[in-house]
Amino acid sequence: MRSPSILLSALLGCLIALPAWAGNSDRRENRLEKRFDRQEQRIDKGQRKKQLTRRESRVLERRGERLDRSFDRARRDGRIGRGEARRLDRQLDAYRNDIRRFKQNDQTRRSRGTGRFDDWRWRDWRPARPGQPFRW
Repeated sequence: MRSPSILLSALLGCLIALPAWAGNSDRRENRLEKRFDRQEQRIDKGQRKKQLTRRESRVLERRGERLDRSFDRARRDGRIGRGEARRLDRQLDAYRNDIRRFKQNDQTRRSRGTGRFDDWRWRDWRPARPGQPFRW
């Protein structure tokens, strides 16, 4: 007689704990999504401040699209498991390192045609040789 009651209590305990397991997956997914969004914002900020060249921006955008496909693949079964979250975390770490490496490599995108003096280098304003006309 005791074995059915033990089985029933174990089943009841599993039913109570089931939403908690599902909640972990949701929390994992939210954390990864927020992290991905923050990194996308860093790329946008780097483009606005001209810390990234066009090529670097393209490379990072492609990497972001690849990560987005990885997210979709992980969500295909309805939740993100622990192993999938670990793999996505590693991919996000590599993405973060790429963003940092590109933003900090002292290459900037020069704007053209704004008419500001900052767009030109001093050597562009000097004559080629004394007595020669300016080089444009």
